[in-house]
Amino acid sequence: MKYNSLHSINSNDPTNSSGFSLIESMIAVLVISIGLLGLASLQGTSIRNNHDSYLRSQATLLGHGILDRMRANRSQAIAGHYNLALAATPVSAKNCEDTASAAATCNAAEMTLFDQASWVNRVAQGLPNGDATISSQILTTDRALITVTVQWGADSTSQFALSSEI
Repeated sequence: MKYNSLHSINSNDPTNSSGFSLIESMIAVLVISIGLLGLASLQGTSIRNNHDSYLRSQATLLGHGILDRMRANRSQAIAGHYNLALAATPVSAKNCEDTASAAATCNAAEMTLFDQASWVNRVAQGLPNGDATISSQILTTDRALITVTVQWGADSTSQFALSSEI
């Protein structure tokens, strides 16, 4: 008898079924799982980077905030009275922002202490392990170069520094 290859393929033969086998299904699940793990990792990295950007923005705002206060109290800033070391805890005896009371009238030295104390407090509250320094370099009798450094994070690994001439 002559063997015909066309007769060997029978679409009604149950042993010749098409579709997915168990191994093919398991490989598909494995590939999808690896893809989902990649997406989860990408999401975690995105959240971490977004939080780091937020903290850097906060440090930038805090740095510019103290520079604005120093420009408002320019004579004290140029004289170097705003200088702060790391872990400094300046204490202000007066609340110079309390405009409703007569005690809010502060002279330049009291305003300097108030600005330092409130700013250091905002740095500590706004950034994890937040700390900061302020240094000034007198250029002339009416000009100084102010450098503000804000650092945060575990072991103060992140920092933002800004310099401005006042």
